[in-house]
Amino acid sequence: MPEGFLIFLDDNAKQFMFLNNGIEFPKIDAVVFNPKNLEQFLFSYFESGYVSDGDWSDLDPELLLEGISESTEEANIDRKKNGIPPLKIIGWVQKPIYDKNSKTAYWAIKVTDTNSGDIVNAIALKLGRRGFNKFVWIGEPDKFNPSESPLNIAIDNHNLQQGFRYADYSSGDKIAAVGLASLVAVTAGSKSGKGVVAGILATLLIFAKKFWFLIFLPFVFVWKWVKGLFSRGQD
Repeated sequence: MPEGFLIFLDDNAKQFMFLNNGIEFPKIDAVVFNPKNLEQFLFSYFESGYVSDGDWSDLDPELLLEGISESTEEANIDRKKNGIPPLKIIGWVQKPIYDKNSKTAYWAIKVTDTNSGDIVNAIALKLGRRGFNKFVWIGEPDKFNPSESPLNIAIDNHNLQQGFRYADYSSGDKIAAVGLASLVAVTAGSKSGKGVVAGILATLLIFAKKFWFLIFLPFVFVWKWVKGLFSRGQD
């Protein structure tokens, strides 16, 4: 890691996320945090099986955004119960894009709350032979550049070992229950899988139930709370 960054692993990462969000995150491997500018990187790996990218054209960004907004409103009920300000989805900073060379889908959304102002959540899914890695960058809008974002740097510096890469797929490997477009809908938190073709809805909902902990991960960050915590520490 760059000098000055902090890292929280496993149970510490889960506790850090709960204190920030008021929601449990049972599947998160690491949180990397920069106390100087409050940037945050989240890392998770999901052994879901080989995810086909053949359905990418089925993704509808505008419907997807509607589904994200709806599920965020539902999640706000739990946030309020735990004393966390509700969030509102503003819109796309970067609509979903799929890089076939790196086998990575990524997108970015701007959110806001009454206490902290605007925040950007940039998310990437990097496909592998047996599952996918999930990267999330959280920070202020003026620190995010879609073409040269911290998320891009993290992805470019991440490599799967030989035998575990997407290109290493072999006949007989476990196949994920959904394709990439559907996985994006689930990961982005779209309610009822809105944003992909209706024909796969039943399968998508079953997959979403199994991986429910994906849904709320990208959209929550109490900026003011963390900023105040580290300001007190510096004082």
